[in-house]
Amino acid sequence: MKTCYYELLGVDSGASDTDLKKAYRRKALQYHPDKNIGNVEQATEIFASIRAAYEVLSDPQERAWYDAHREQILNDDFENDEEEYTVDAAVTGVTTEELLHFFNSGLYTRLDDTPAGLYQVAGKVFAKLAKDELLCGRRLGLANYSALQDDQFEKDILELGYVQACEKYQHPKQTALPVFGYSATSYEDLRAFYKAWGGFNTLKSFSWEDEYMYSRNYDRRTKREINKRNEKKRTQAKNEYNKTVRRFVTFIKKFDRRMKEGAKRAEAEKKRKLQETLRRQVEKDRLASEQTAAQFKLQSWQTVDQQHLDDLEKHFAGSEPEVQSDDEEVTVLIYECFVCNKNFKSERQLQNHNNTRAHRKAVRQVQWEMKKDSLELGLDEISDLEEFDSAHEEASPSEPSLPDPKSDLADIMAELAEIEQQLQQPASPSTRPRFEVDDQIDSDDQLTPTDTDEPAVEDTDPELDRLLASLAADQQSDSWDASSNKKGKKKEKKPTKRTPATQNAPKPPAAAAHRCASCNQSFESRNKLFQHVQSLGHGLLPQKVKKQQRKA
Repeated sequence: MKTCYYELLGVDSGASDTDLKKAYRRKALQYHPDKNIGNVEQATEIFASIRAAYEVLSDPQERAWYDAHREQILNDDFENDEEEYTVDAAVTGVTTEELLHFFNSGLYTRLDDTPAGLYQVAGKVFAKLAKDELLCGRRLGLANYSALQDDQFEKDILELGYVQACEKYQHPKQTALPVFGYSATSYEDLRAFYKAWGGFNTLKSFSWEDEYMYSRNYDRRTKREINKRNEKKRTQAKNEYNKTVRRFVTFIKKFDRRMKEGAKRAEAEKKRKLQETLRRQVEKDRLASEQTAAQFKLQSWQTVDQQHLDDLEKHFAGSEPEVQSDDEEVTVLIYECFVCNKNFKSERQLQNHNNTRAHRKAVRQVQWEMKKDSLELGLDEISDLEEFDSAHEEASPSEPSLPDPKSDLADIMAELAEIEQQLQQPASPSTRPRFEVDDQIDSDDQLTPTDTDEPAVEDTDPELDRLLASLAADQQSDSWDASSNKKGKKKEKKPTKRTPATQNAPKPPAAAAHRCASCNQSFESRNKLFQHVQSLGHGLLPQKVKKQQRKA
């Protein structure tokens, strides 16, 4: 009883390739002969069937063909009940249904030359197929088919035995198709066998597959239609038969280990021949080299006169040049620009580089960075770094700028000198000293003197007290406040004041400095002089001091 390949592997008909592989591994571990030492023969047969089933189902084309003919392969008693008559076997030969019965892996478990072995079972099937082709060729009257002995080969198998018959008909020209051979058949004969049978194309007409019986009584149109349908049936049956025979050849090839062993032997023989060829070539090249060396003769210019060579060595022995010691130091001049980090081959190149704009710009950048670092570290005076802005200026660039302390101090000193001059002049008792300033002076001007060597004046006059208080307050301001607004002062117009002519006049002596201009009376201090002027009204008429803004 034949077993379905799917049942043999334990999977359903819709199993995937992964499921087939897992099932085959599981069955192989269970029925492998090495795992069944007590029952090796039975395990070998089962394992061969499992392997054949997996090889068929793992091939998509083989699996599709097996699924299409599975019922015919498994049914040994297949009969076509629809057939109205039975065709003679001598006419049909081996049919497709009969050949499908041999797609059973259980028939080829033994790989030997015994009647139940692979070589005899498959060899007899191929012999029967070859005989059918020979008889069809003879009926068709094909040339050379009368001299071929495929039909006699089948008889000799029964009379002489399978092995002797294969040896007798081993020559390819004796049969229409090569014989399958036995276990000792050469690899070249096996390759010829599978090549011929792999492209099998039958000579059978399959006229017994006609669907309609032909009759002369039919009209021409009916005959044409009958022939068309019958020809279609014959073509379908012929194609099916050819495909079945080719599938059978592929099926048997999977079990034939002679091909695998023969391929290994052929590859080894090919390598051996290649090595032998290389060895002969090497030996040939060696002999040719030895022959060339034996025939070679030195020319006169290739020979060396030893006596002449010794004389030359003695002649030049005492005149050998001194070799400079490796330990001697060699001075190498390198012209380098440290600012630009570049090296030059000569001093002239370095000088040309120093005159370039890029070098000068880099030098100015380095100088600026050095001055900035000196300012931050407190290494230089603020007066030396007037070109830098303080942090306060950067933080508040919109802060209004202050007037220049030096210019304001000069203006104040001029006013003081003018006041002293007025005090020395006589005045009427009814008048009172007044000091007016022109409206042209900006309201934003501030007096910030920095000179601290001026003598202090006692608080007697309100106008004078205001001026002295402004001097004392500005004297305490930080020096960096003045420099922080320098950037703003550059953009604004700096107010200027005209210095009166009295500023450059020589100061009177100390005795005349505290003298009333009206009564010519002297006093010890300026405060007493002011008290005298206020009490007696000896002040002079007020004089206007016009000041204009200095244009930038």
